[in-house]
Amino acid sequence: KGAKPERISENVCSVRELVAEIRDPATRRSLSVLPYELQFREPSSDSCRAVSTFAKKTGDYSVLSATDLKLLSLVYQLQVESGPEGRKSIRTEPLSTVTKD
Repeated sequence: KGAKPERISENVCSVRELVAEIRDPATRRSLSVLPYELQFREPSSDSCRAVSTFAKKTGDYSVLSATDLKLLSLVYQLQVESGPEGRKSIRTEPLSTVTKD
């Protein structure tokens, strides 16, 4: 919160559906004066499949919206595209958690 947009990255990607969900007039106005162009991308079907599979394993699938899944899929895809180091940081199985009674 409060981070200057130009310090976050030179390239910022999103899915169009996320921007379409923004209803707050102040937030919509702030999007129109960003110091860079927001790039819209579509995640691949492989990325969507990987994210959906993982979300089902964690039990999160039923509470994620279509837009949530699409954005997570794009993040996954960008991480894969970043190269071997990026791919190494992606989990294919959720961490197991232990809860105390």
